[in-house]
Amino acid sequence: MTETIHGLAGSLGGPLLVGAPMVQPETGVWRTTNSAVLLGADGAFLERHDKLHLVPFGEFIPFESTAPWLRDILPPIGDFVPGHEYTVFRLPVTQSPSHSVTDSPLFSVLVCFEDVFPELARAFKQRGAQFLVTITNDAWFGKTAAAYQHAQASTFRAVELRVPMLRAANTGWSGCIDATGRWQGRVRDAQGEELFVEGTTLCDLPVGSGKTTYARFGDWFAWSCLIATLGWPLIRRRQPAVR
Repeated sequence: MTETIHGLAGSLGGPLLVGAPMVQPETGVWRTTNSAVLLGADGAFLERHDKLHLVPFGEFIPFESTAPWLRDILPPIGDFVPGHEYTVFRLPVTQSPSHSVTDSPLFSVLVCFEDVFPELARAFKQRGAQFLVTITNDAWFGKTAAAYQHAQASTFRAVELRVPMLRAANTGWSGCIDATGRWQGRVRDAQGEELFVEGTTLCDLPVGSGKTTYARFGDWFAWSCLIATLGWPLIRRRQPAVR
């Protein structure tokens, strides 16, 4: 399978981003990460990003070190470890039609359900990402609205940060979302079906400004609401009763 993927990158004549489990030794133990790997036009390995926020009881078992017997009584569950780096990818330098060398925009990858966590997308933006990519396995949703609900998470991330989002889901929804949250391209078949179909789409999206209140200040509004909610009963308790 690895040779097939490398060959595919070569046959396409351009870089290829794929999801893959990566195994590496760590203090004498082999560790597996859920990763995004960028291959060059010649199939050569360029860069990789290890998923930061794993899904409990899907990719790992919480508290397994203190309760190892959980793996014996639960259905088959992955044994992944989280990554630690907020990787920012750069595509290989390309040459424009005028033969001048141009730099490709920087981007980062949100693996699977990482696009539901706005703080992760913001961290990538702060490190220079100019657009974001989501690669995900949504096959277990079947042909239901859940696939579209998951795609809405990417829409929110685009609007919050004013950056484009590209989605590649193995069974859909796959497509392009511009920096204002509009769905500009979709993978669909001749009948208009968007789930469990094969296909590609081509999108021409301008890089967004990335200048938003959330990008600058993060979750201050949510924390302010929480503090106000918790503090209000204390304020009311200290006020004298009106008779």
